[in-house]
Amino acid sequence: MAVPSSGTLNQLGLAQECLNGTYGSGSISGRICLDQLVNGGQCGSGSETYPSINTNSPSYPNTTTPYKFSEFYGYDKDYVSSILRYRTIGNYPKILFACFQTCNAAMYTSGAIQVGTNVYTNSGMTSPLGNGNWGGAGTSSGASATYVMTITSGTGYLSSILLCSGPSDERLKKNIKKIGVSPKGVNIYEFEYKYPHIDFGGKFQGVLGHEVPWATTENDQGYLFVDYSKVDVICKTI
Repeated sequence: MAVPSSGTLNQLGLAQECLNGTYGSGSISGRICLDQLVNGGQCGSGSETYPSINTNSPSYPNTTTPYKFSEFYGYDKDYVSSILRYRTIGNYPKILFACFQTCNAAMYTSGAIQVGTNVYTNSGMTSPLGNGNWGGAGTSSGASATYVMTITSGTGYLSSILLCSGPSDERLKKNIKKIGVSPKGVNIYEFEYKYPHIDFGGKFQGVLGHEVPWATTENDQGYLFVDYSKVDVICKTI
């Protein structure tokens, strides 16, 4: 829910929205202070502890005193802004066919590309991407697919990710653990990315770029990217 965009507001309703995202319903204990509704914290002993205002909401109160009820019009505690990325126009029965296809159709998520998130075709995140294997790229239209995401359940649910090419520099990874060796002698690692909001979220298996120099390129920031078509290891979520 969200605070109504017009009409009479009451302090209990504002507290319900700020604490639980449920304007007009829900239990609130103790005193209610506008200061804590705006800035977060507790309004004396026995009162609720409020989170900071969600500044992703299209409308939210400012932190300048005096605070006014009217500044809360339209405030949505649970609002999540969408992130625009690009995907292939079509999906592919065989996953690897989606690799290196052009990505010029928009898609949106509320955070990192990772297993368990939902993918949508509109910025309001109300129209889920259809089931299938879709190539995906970054935030620029017209780039080649660097990963393939499998969408299931009819809700845009992202169930797995396979990297066609991607950031494989050791400096961008954490929790690195060797888990095997490929038939051609390439070390296989389990790892997570340090910056999932930029790269990918979740746990992966793959290689380290500095160990496969014949399959790497260096980006503008000096980080190594691996073309997984040149190694006998599949980089995928695990």
